[in-house]
Amino acid sequence: MADNIKEKSKEAKETIERLRKIYRLINAASAASIIGLIVTFFLMNGQLILGNWLKVSKVPKLTTPEIIMLGCLDLLILSIGLIIFTIFSITIEAFAHPFNFWKTLGGGIWDSFKGFFD
Repeated sequence: MADNIKEKSKEAKETIERLRKIYRLINAASAASIIGLIVTFFLMNGQLILGNWLKVSKVPKLTTPEIIMLGCLDLLILSIGLIIFTIFSITIEAFAHPFNFWKTLGGGIWDSFKGFFD
């Protein structure tokens, strides 16, 4: 009975190590392209949530340097998303209300330089 438990424990550790190597290989290989960044983003976030926070035994935990890299990647993707959303919102506003948009934009520019012409 005890031998059976030790054997299963050893098999589980070997499986986790094998999965850890596979996850790292997939992360490294896919990070070389834009689509790969998205795959890496979801894969590593899944590892962080399932492996580190929920402690699922089959999902390997991320190490501290990997967590730091994931944080930087999350920040980068969030920043790019916010920039795209802002540009999209400004474009829609410009097409929906062109006169008010240019009046507001021009008024802001005029207020910035008004002191030079007084």
